[in-house]
Amino acid sequence: MVAAVGLVCFLIFKGIQGLIQASESIKMKEKRVLQFYLPQVEAASVLSITLALEWQKAVREWALFMVHFILWSSFVMSLFVGILLICFQKPATEGTGVYFIAFAIGNGLDACWVTT
Repeated sequence: MVAAVGLVCFLIFKGIQGLIQASESIKMKEKRVLQFYLPQVEAASVLSITLALEWQKAVREWALFMVHFILWSSFVMSLFVGILLICFQKPATEGTGVYFIAFAIGNGLDACWVTT
C-alpha cells in the first residue's frame, strides 16, 4: 500500500513538473486534454464510486438474491460476448469467442452446482 501511494505521488509530481517545464506547444496540447477530457474522467469516477457503494449495499441487504444474480448474469454476459465476438468473423475474435463460450458453459455448470 505504501509503494502504491508512493508511486501515485511520484507520478503526480512528474506530471506537474513536466507541465511546468514543457515548451509552449506541449503546454497547449496538455491544456486542451485537461480542458476537454478531465470532466468526463471525473464524472466517470464519481459514477463508478456511486455504483460500487450501491452494489455493496445491495449485496449486504439481499445476499441470497445477489449471489444468484451475480452467478447467472456472469454466465449470460460471457455467453453473449462469445456470440458477439464470433459474429465479427475475424480470426482473432472467433478464437476468443470460442473461449468465451467455453468459459460461459463452465460458468453455467458452476452456477448450477453452487446454488444447490
